[in-house]
Amino acid sequence: MRPFPYFECDDKTLNDAFRIACGDVEGNVVPYRGGLLAQREPCLLAGLDYTQPWTRDAAINTWYALAMADGEVTKNTLLSVVETKGGRPVVAGSYGQAWDNAVWALGAREYLAFHDDAEFCAFAAEVLRNTLAEYEETAFSQDVGLFSGRAVYADGIASYPDNVANKLDKEPLYALSTNCVFCEAYRICARLAQKCGLPHLAYAQKADRLQRAILHHFPDAATGLFDYFAHESDAQEALGLAYAVLFGIADKEQAGRFFDRAHATAHGIPCEWPPVSRYTGFAEGSYGRHSGTVWPMINGAWALAALRAGRADIFGRELSLLAEKAVRDLHFSEIYHPDSGLPYGGVQEWEGKIVPWQSCRKQTWSATAFLAMLYKGVAGIAAGEGKVTIRPHLPRGVGELTLTGIEVYGHRFDLRVVREADGPSQAEGRAEDFGGREIVLSFHG
Repeated sequence: MRPFPYFECDDKTLNDAFRIACGDVEGNVVPYRGGLLAQREPCLLAGLDYTQPWTRDAAINTWYALAMADGEVTKNTLLSVVETKGGRPVVAGSYGQAWDNAVWALGAREYLAFHDDAEFCAFAAEVLRNTLAEYEETAFSQDVGLFSGRAVYADGIASYPDNVANKLDKEPLYALSTNCVFCEAYRICARLAQKCGLPHLAYAQKADRLQRAILHHFPDAATGLFDYFAHESDAQEALGLAYAVLFGIADKEQAGRFFDRAHATAHGIPCEWPPVSRYTGFAEGSYGRHSGTVWPMINGAWALAALRAGRADIFGRELSLLAEKAVRDLHFSEIYHPDSGLPYGGVQEWEGKIVPWQSCRKQTWSATAFLAMLYKGVAGIAAGEGKVTIRPHLPRGVGELTLTGIEVYGHRFDLRVVREADGPSQAEGRAEDFGGREIVLSFHG
């Protein structure tokens, strides 16, 4: 695997956590055959305790960081979760978990942002057109204007309060995170189709209609947040709130309320809050696996959304908390206890009983979430449309950083950021033969 761009700053904990994250990710790259791969190729698995790529993990890992490293592994991993159905390529659902397959769009876009691949662009546009058409037929409600299904990451029953759990997979339910993903997938499909000279306006229009439906059904005046499930649960779903900000669905005022009012635990934003009550009585300090616990994959999105909303304090807290855990444990765990901060899998129903679950080891999207905090947050790297944008943010206690070996469309450059003692940060980027592609630098103190 080609190495990740090398991050180094004057904070030893961040430096050590960066190297741990790289090791966790690279250690999960294995030969794999599946999906559209005709033979075994290097692919990124979901973690040490997994034997295959998972669709949402493949997409989210690519979106967070993988696309900035190895283009071959990235492309293989995305192809490994696509299947042919009725002679057409569509996104496949890992282990039957297909409600959020549109999330593949995030990975496809990020791969194309860093790698010049016209053939894959046309392929990705076709995959998304087919996949969105499938879910428009099977999961979209014309009356409500939303897509039904579970929440993006929430495959386990422990994610759902009683009233939702009793209706799950029996009645249409509309989750915030899933609808945010479909909205962004429409926009990505529109951009890719336009780039390939294909009809695209309908997808942009569908994205706008879905955004209006989200803004109609989910905002909650009482909490100041967006509800977890439209008209069913006003719980706090951190991933959905983060996506609403990152995908430009929530406006500036709404995003500000999210970060003013969301409940945070001692060890970061919880996946959901309040915790589902049927699990808190299992044992002292117990939480449901997907309820009240801390999932770094979600913390990464929350931290980046906070930075976008101007809440550098929240970004810095999430970054520091996750780095400290990785350095303590020498790997990135799947889930942590919100009170102790120790690896903790939570509890969940199994064969009619509530039982403890494990927190998986060296979980890839926990590591890539941290890398995203460094690359997209601290260094402020973003790529797309033949342009690299760099908007660094140096957290408190960090005076300088270097990022070496950034590669976009085959052209490499380095970045150095230094904070002045009495002024804003100063940044300098170096591009060697960047083919006329623009590098935009702006600075945050």
